[in-house]
Amino acid sequence: MIDLYSIFRGKATKADANQRYYQTHKRAAASIPSLLDAELPAKLHARGTKLFHAAFTAYSSVPTLGLWTPPYRYDAPPYEAMERYHEHENNSDSDEETSEDPGSELWCSDAAILGSLQCERVLDAGQCRAELWQSAPIATIRAELRTELSARIDNWVELKGYPQTGTDWEAVSREVALDWGAKIIVLLVEEWELLVREGLDFHRQAYDTERLPWQDMMRSMKLLLKQETCM
Repeated sequence: MIDLYSIFRGKATKADANQRYYQTHKRAAASIPSLLDAELPAKLHARGTKLFHAAFTAYSSVPTLGLWTPPYRYDAPPYEAMERYHEHENNSDSDEETSEDPGSELWCSDAAILGSLQCERVLDAGQCRAELWQSAPIATIRAELRTELSARIDNWVELKGYPQTGTDWEAVSREVALDWGAKIIVLLVEEWELLVREGLDFHRQAYDTERLPWQDMMRSMKLLLKQETCM
């Protein structure tokens, strides 16, 4: 029997977590005019302040969706890649009990599997920035960030404007690209804002104490995972 209470409770938990996360990170749009001389699209900003599910065990075998190679244009993955992943997972889990918790299903859906590599890359890129920004001139950081963000925003807007056609799989992969594309942009803007507002020393301290935006994202995701799978 489907536990409707658990399903609706799970949706409420996700909504509450998103609201808390949004309230913490809603200032990101304020720094865009000084960084890019342009407005951050409202729909992009709203999407980028949400929390997304990620299957934390998927990682390397999952398509990148084009989000990590300039010019960061969406690259639609064939479903065969996901079929291979599911086949591997089914073989690995053949001797294990399958969870009937609706919350658990959210973290092993196709969207969560596709999101797993995006999450991993966000963390890797954040760690690289933590080191690079300590030694690079602020003007260099700003110039490189402007170039990357301009390309990312342009391609996000272009993808958002595409008509929603194709298979269910294509719709899922497109939405994941929009979700994590927005998330990457907002996290970059938030971290830049913190750097210019508080300075390099504070940025390093925030990294060491796991208070940078991408670290906060991961902490919030782990809390949401616990809430949705342990109800």
